[in-house]
Amino acid sequence: MEVWAENTWFIRCLETGLWKATKTIDRRRTRNGFEKYVGKVKELKREEYVMGRLRWFESVRAKKLQDVVVDAWKAYIKRYKCARTFLLRSIKGVDRLIANDALTTWKAVYFQSRRNVYHENIAELQRRKRGHEQHIGELNRQIQINDSTLHHVESKLQSQS
Repeated sequence: MEVWAENTWFIRCLETGLWKATKTIDRRRTRNGFEKYVGKVKELKREEYVMGRLRWFESVRAKKLQDVVVDAWKAYIKRYKCARTFLLRSIKGVDRLIANDALTTWKAVYFQSRRNVYHENIAELQRRKRGHEQHIGELNRQIQINDSTLHHVESKLQSQS
């Protein structure tokens, strides 16, 4: 039997003491098991929280990395466009120089061909002039021959008459 005396509980028999002790042990085992369970739950919740934070951190880092990659890509595109503009301008300048050189060469060739035509025309005119002069010379000789023949015939006729 149990008796309360001045806030203390006295156990008077062995069976009650064993029952109370087993009850206390079971309660402590249950409490210890529950505390272990609560600790495990807290540990799992903490692990889930930490993993969530890690996933968030990784996503933020991935976002930062993605932003860095996008910025690098934009910088590459900007450099590419600038380089392409520079090359196109330089190519246009080179093309302009080539076109100007080609035009200068064409003008020089055209001038040379016109000069050659003029020189050929001058040579042809000089050849014709020499030919005409020779022909005139032959005609003058023929005229002289004819004149001398005519004088000869006239003198012969006068001498015969």
